Amino acid sequence: MPFSLTSEGRSLSSLFNSNEPNSDNLIIERQNLLCVFKLVIKDLLNSSLKHERLMEKEYFPLKHFFIVFEHILLHGYNGKKSFSISTSSNRKDLWPIIDFISRKSTDVHISEISISSKEMTNIRTSLGRVRAWLRLALMQKRLADYFKILVEHKDELKDLYDHEALLLSDESIIIPGLLVGLNVLDFNICLRETTLDHPVESIIHYSLYLRERRLSSISLKNTHPPGAIKDSIDELDDYSIASSSSSLSPVTKINLQNNDTAVTTNTNSTEILDENSPDTSYNQRLSSILDQKNYIEELNRNLQKTIINLQKNVQTLEQTNKTLVENTAQQKARIEQLEEELTKITSEKEQIQSSYQRKIDTLMADIEVERETYQNSRTGFDLMYIELKKKYDDECISKQKIESIYQSQLSQNNEYIESIKLMEKDIETKTVLYDRTKEENDRLTEKLQTEKTRNDENKHQIHTKEKENQLLRQTVNELETKYSVVD
Repeated sequence: MPFSLTSEGRSLSSLFNSNEPNSDNLIIERQNLLCVFKLVIKDLLNSSLKHERLMEKEYFPLKHFFIVFEHILLHGYNGKKSFSISTSSNRKDLWPIIDFISRKSTDVHISEISISSKEMTNIRTSLGRVRAWLRLALMQKRLADYFKILVEHKDELKDLYDHEALLLSDESIIIPGLLVGLNVLDFNICLRETTLDHPVESIIHYSLYLRERRLSSISLKNTHPPGAIKDSIDELDDYSIASSSSSLSPVTKINLQNNDTAVTTNTNSTEILDENSPDTSYNQRLSSILDQKNYIEELNRNLQKTIINLQKNVQTLEQTNKTLVENTAQQKARIEQLEEELTKITSEKEQIQSSYQRKIDTLMADIEVERETYQNSRTGFDLMYIELKKKYDDECISKQKIESIYQSQLSQNNEYIESIKLMEKDIETKTVLYDRTKEENDRLTEKLQTEKTRNDENKHQIHTKEKENQLLRQTVNELETKYSVVD
């Protein structure tokens, strides 16, 4: 639960979550976040000893780590500005940061993490996908490498963050080093059972990382701005052993004479956090030694990777050097051959030039003879041209006559075509009339046929009626005879 440092009621969480564009507040928030993040990492490493460095659930230290890390990413974050103004939803959408890491990273596994976080059906918000991405990166032990990309390319993040944000400051280089220490832990988190779509306003429990002390002893001449944690990390409480007990212990506020407040806990938590306890000091020393060992192992692995890369580069350079030496020897031999060929070509060139000069002289003499013959033949061609021009004029006159005849024939043809069209129209009307009369004739024949059939039926009915009438007469006669006999 957050606690306030002044009587006006200004809490540390309100400082961290402040939306005021004041650079002083951002600097204070930056320093506080960095100090708390160091303690959260230390607490997470110490609490992992209870679980044999295997975190299969989101225990409170791990959950608190994600909350603080999310506050670090959101510190001074303005969002992706698609318009001239940035809305509150843009300021909470961290997916552009994930896209930036995906573009800059050369890791082949980062695309798998992005696809997996997008395809989760239990996550609906962009912030939930970002949280899933952070947990997947932590489980793959690559979160430090991905965050290092943000630190190395922080000049390109100026459009997304305020200039006093933590990621744009020089202090951000500390965060990848802290995240490297988490690579000694094995995380196995079930994201389908975790709720990741909750809002950003998560409260940081600062009381878990502060020792019991009275702020009234602080000098009134302290130049620290309100809300800043200016004390060194050694003066802050470890919380490594009593994380579960202190989280359950009640925290109370005691108003002092100078309107400051102090945090007091119950006697059980105070006894657990006693630094003079031998078990606590031993566990602290053991955890610090293990952390240093794991950090050195991680550095050793990185150095081995760089050595392997350098050895590969040296091998490639040696191979290129050998190929260059071979190429230089081949080029020298090639140059000697080209020089010999050049001398041969120059001698051949001189011979060819002399032979071509003789040919040019003979050709010039032939050209003079051809010029004389051309002058003589040109006069004959002029006479032929005059005669052909006369013939051309005659042909033009005959052509005009033929065109006039053609125009007259064309007009006659047009008249003939129009008459044909009129005849076709007349034929069409007559065919229509013929079709109509034919249809009328067919209709009348059908009607006649029906009348004939009807007449035949009537005749047949009359014939049957006559037969029935005869039968009735016979029966009547028989009955009359019988009646007379009976009488």
